[in-house]
Amino acid sequence: MRFAEERLKINGAVATWCMRNAARCRRRGRIEDALQWYQLSARVMACECVPLVSPELEKQLVEIGAELETPERVFKAGLPRRWLHVLTEVREDGGHSAMLKRWIQHDPQQNAHSIALLSQTVPVPSLLSELTRSRNGEIHEIDGNQTITAKAGMLRDLVMNNADVVVLHTHPWDITPTVALAQAGGPPVLLVNHAAHIFWVGVSVADVVLDCRVSQKEDEWTVRHRSVSKIMHLPLPLSEPYVSLAQKAEEARKFRDSLNIPLDAPVMLSVGIGNKYTPLEGANFIQLMRSVLEADQHAFLVVVGPQDNAHWEELRKHSGGRFILVEKQRDIAMPVFFQAADLYLEGFPFGSTTACLEAALAGLPCILPPVACPPPFTTDGIAMDLFERAADISTYLERIHLLLNNREERLKCGERFSRSVRSHHCGTGWARYLADIQKKLPDVHRVRSLHEQEHVDPVYSGYWTAFSALINEDPLVSTFRLARSLGLSPKIDCKLFLCLLRHGSRGRKRGELPTWKLVSDTCVSYLIGMAKLVRRSWTTVRHGAATFCNGVSTKCPMEK
Repeated sequence: MRFAEERLKINGAVATWCMRNAARCRRRGRIEDALQWYQLSARVMACECVPLVSPELEKQLVEIGAELETPERVFKAGLPRRWLHVLTEVREDGGHSAMLKRWIQHDPQQNAHSIALLSQTVPVPSLLSELTRSRNGEIHEIDGNQTITAKAGMLRDLVMNNADVVVLHTHPWDITPTVALAQAGGPPVLLVNHAAHIFWVGVSVADVVLDCRVSQKEDEWTVRHRSVSKIMHLPLPLSEPYVSLAQKAEEARKFRDSLNIPLDAPVMLSVGIGNKYTPLEGANFIQLMRSVLEADQHAFLVVVGPQDNAHWEELRKHSGGRFILVEKQRDIAMPVFFQAADLYLEGFPFGSTTACLEAALAGLPCILPPVACPPPFTTDGIAMDLFERAADISTYLERIHLLLNNREERLKCGERFSRSVRSHHCGTGWARYLADIQKKLPDVHRVRSLHEQEHVDPVYSGYWTAFSALINEDPLVSTFRLARSLGLSPKIDCKLFLCLLRHGSRGRKRGELPTWKLVSDTCVSYLIGMAKLVRRSWTTVRHGAATFCNGVSTKCPMEK
């Protein structure tokens, strides 16, 4: 906890240092440089969940956006409505990309759905392109190499000419939509809260925030810690699996054969990408799985998504061949994993909500992490009310053991969970939420002023900061690197330097770039800058003196 406290102070100092640099650039009329610094500040704050909103940052972005030219809005009466979904980028697989595809696919009202991509770096997935065309929409790719000001202007044109409703699915730190939508008027703006666990930008321009978990904790954080005035609910849309029992049994048999798993062996499944399983003190999924496999010698564990490392190798060594790590799979390949498994375990310290819901929908009983790994960092929500969290590690292990050895109880739990998820995340159940949103949409877009909000409880912020420090690059170093790549010439000022002196030894990990190296780089930059200034001044003086002397010599009467 002490490390987390010190780390938070450093990250807060880096974020405010970026804000100071942005303010300096604004005073000098360098608006684009200021926006780049504001976005760097948002990136640093998005590593944490303290605070969850920045009124000062939003105020500055709205002021800059208010100065952009605004085209007249092109109105389109009646239905179908033109929905414009705005994303930083979209990938073949992944949480908010999958949500967007299913939203377009399952909208029963035949609205037109278009997409605006602000910084797409890979080809747009073909399935998404086909879905968009089938719904009378277009995909608008804005060149990611454009300035933030230019991108904001292009997005504003798109919104005013091609949309009746705007939906923001953008990255938490992407300031472009806030700048683009900083003037009142135009279509209403919905912001999808797909990063409920961390800071994000856009509260001031969101007419409605869509909470996707539909949980008490998510709503509390949205209102209490983000200053959001209007919330509506839209659960993550899921596609119901259409597989007959016979087909399911056959695919499960083939799958188990391919992994050398006996047909009668109970199989535990867990899904999570990246570093979500990175061990954290008091929240070590890999270590607990070793205990499970030692206690239940007939059980198998399949984990899909994370890259192999020393932690997984240690588990493999002690599993007797009953632990199988599978590389990340395409969404289309995942159903067979759910069909072949008997029990789903959500990973931790950081859960995977979509995978957990898909497992429950497929009829798997799901075991959520113990209470030491709290939401919103792990899964909760309206369909999860049936899932009881273990109060401690021993209860968690007992629950796994019970379900592994009781097939009847597994089937009963799985059916109950499946019905619950289906009623809120699929078909008419999900469409009910979308229809309610459409019915209660504001008439016109408005911009709000924000005030300071109380911070998240240190129990939550400390948990996330400790985990974030394990999986993310040091924000101080990454900010310097990004600033240099943008041509911003970052230099540590006195306030940031004093913070690093006070908290650097306890709030930065071993192996991270030493503070003295950043300070020395800053000193070198200052010296180089001073040398260039002196050189320019000397050149100017020499040129002026030469011009003066030439003028005097041409007028000198003695030469005549």
